[in-house]
Formats: sequence, structure tokens, C-alpha cells
Amino acid sequence: MNTLRQAARTRLRGALLGLTTPFTPAGAFDEEAFRRNVEFYIESGFRALVVAGTYGEVTALTQDERRQVIRAAAQQARGRAAILADTHHVGSLDEVIALTRHAAEAGADCAYILTPYYFRPTARAWSISIAVSPARRACRSSSTRTAGAPACA
Repeated sequence: MNTLRQAARTRLRGALLGLTTPFTPAGAFDEEAFRRNVEFYIESGFRALVVAGTYGEVTALTQDERRQVIRAAAQQARGRAAILADTHHVGSLDEVIALTRHAAEAGADCAYILTPYYFRPTARAWSISIAVSPARRACRSSSTRTAGAPACA
């Protein structure tokens, strides 16, 4: 087993909790409420949190707002819980790579990447796009289109 996969399996034990993204009444990302949620779940014993897209935020947030969510989660967790940043995009490999790079720079532990919804890259193109990003780890969701590719690398 490769070193990155082994490190991910060691760090990602137990339940991985997908966090919802709270909004203000005006429709903006509510960072203060989000940080309270991160703190609450860490204090409640969760050691891995999935942020920035788990519950449909991918289509509700701008890329800049997703960057804010990822940065806030990593800052609030301060290493007490693994942060899996959902960095997929509905149709752009370039956006996946850019957001994955941001997640790594912001301190997220892993990038959680779904295959694109609206186009079908070859397995080779998809693997290359993930490999060139500087994320420390990348996890992709299971998909029949990418069957056989490693889930975490």
C-alpha cells in the first residue's frame, strides 16, 4: 500500500461527518455559525469532517464562497479533526484542480472529489488532473465511471 493511502486510512477512522453550510438571512455564508458547528462536532468526538459541497453546496456557493468554507473549517479544526474539502465541480477539471490547490494551501487534510456530472473524462484524464494537484491526499466518491481507480491516493 502506498504511503499516502496508508496515512489517509490511519487518519480517517470512524464516522466522517458531512457538514451543512449555514447561511445568513440575506443568503451569505454564515462563517460564525459554521465555525460554531465545526467546534461542536469536534467537541462531540468527530475526527473527520467533510465540508464545502456535501449537501448540494456545490451549486449553491460560488467558488470563492467554497474557498471561505474550506479555509474556515481548517482554521477552526486546527488539526483536531481531519478536514475533507469537497473540491469537485459540476463540469470543469480546471476548477477542480484550482479548488483542490486552495484546499491544500488552506490546510485541509484531503480533497473529496466526485467525478464531473456533465461530462465524462477518460479515467486517464481524471487521474492526471488529480495527480497534478498538490493536495496531500485525494479521495473520490465511488462511481461506475471510475470503477477500479483507487478511492484514496
